[in-house]
Amino acid sequence: MSITGRSLREASSTYADHLNRMLNLTLTHRRLISYIERGDDVSTIQFRQAGRAVPVQLNSQFGPVHLEITLRCVAISADRRQVGLRAAWYRYTLLPEGQHEPMFRWEYVSAPDGEDAFWARHHLQGPAPINVGSQYVSLNDLHVPTGPVAIEEVVRFCINDLGVAPLADDWHTLLIESAEVSRQIAH
Repeated sequence: MSITGRSLREASSTYADHLNRMLNLTLTHRRLISYIERGDDVSTIQFRQAGRAVPVQLNSQFGPVHLEITLRCVAISADRRQVGLRAAWYRYTLLPEGQHEPMFRWEYVSAPDGEDAFWARHHLQGPAPINVGSQYVSLNDLHVPTGPVAIEEVVRFCINDLGVAPLADDWHTLLIESAEVSRQIAH
């Protein structure tokens, strides 16, 4: 399946529908919303309620964890009549209930500028202490390179490592198939 449309809005809506099929069969019945701010040339896909981003609560083997997904995409030319999508920015977070900062935060920025231009564009952060020589540094102070992270890999982590009960027995196959589509927009 190729993610294209006659406009950024249509292509983004197609991709949000694809992600919703995957999420609704693996992790949550909540739906991602695709929207474009007035005058913006970027589409945002995220869980929303009452006009603002909201996380989805997942029940892990360690207790409730809140998943937040924000993916921003830009249009790229597919052919004379169609546009495709390219990821411009993403942020996936997992926040344990009762905590103030995510235990993991996967981020990507396609075109960082200023001081931000020096860190790894695809990276992982979190509050975990990391032993560096004789000192401990917070993982939040580092930008550990990851390469592109498809949301399907975060879903896989939630099911396999955090013990969130999958909504379908064939979740593994669903994630493999969905990731093939998501790789088309990765940068």
